Amino acid sequence: FNYLSGANSLKFGGAFQHSADDGSYTAVQARGEISFDTYQQFLGGVATRANVILPGSDPRKNFRSRTASVFVEDTWRMKNNFTLSLGVRWEALLSLTEKNGKFANLRGGPMDPTPTVGNPVLIAQKINLAPRGGFNCDISGDGQTSLRGGGCIFYKQINPFSLRDSSNNTPITTQFSLNNVSFPNVFSALAGAVSIVR
Repeated sequence: FNYLSGANSLKFGGAFQHSADDGSYTAVQARGEISFDTYQQFLGGVATRANVILPGSDPRKNFRSRTASVFVEDTWRMKNNFTLSLGVRWEALLSLTEKNGKFANLRGGPMDPTPTVGNPVLIAQKINLAPRGGFNCDISGDGQTSLRGGGCIFYKQINPFSLRDSSNNTPITTQFSLNNVSFPNVFSALAGAVSIVR
């Protein structure tokens, strides 16, 4: 919305968004991935790496998130040659979950000894205040030269689509990698029992 009153132009508005990502990306992950560094490796049948998901794993995820935001900004024409803009935006991640609780992450940070399974995927972030300001000055007063400036803070919200790589987090999903293996039978180099590091 935009409200004009004398020398002031007041803008305000808001948004609410519900996002869903139902794991349409899992087809490649479920079948495994094979990487080649060069075209010659591909022709020679030598893969640089093979990433494999173990049977019993479930990389399919159904992420859900809710975000909300509200903003207000006033553009004030203080003088004929000077305009000032001031505003603030409130933006919140209300919730980010996996529909069936099939998610694991390190809630205590990178030094966390074990992953935590279940919701929430991320703890809600409800106090994101983003101020902003700017100005426009007609230096000479004849409309020929102007000086403009401004600054602000932005928050980039994490949405479900950015979490696709986390679908292979252990213990819900267990994967392992084999390096420098023959193609197409990447398991031919394995002999005897194989221990999997989770």
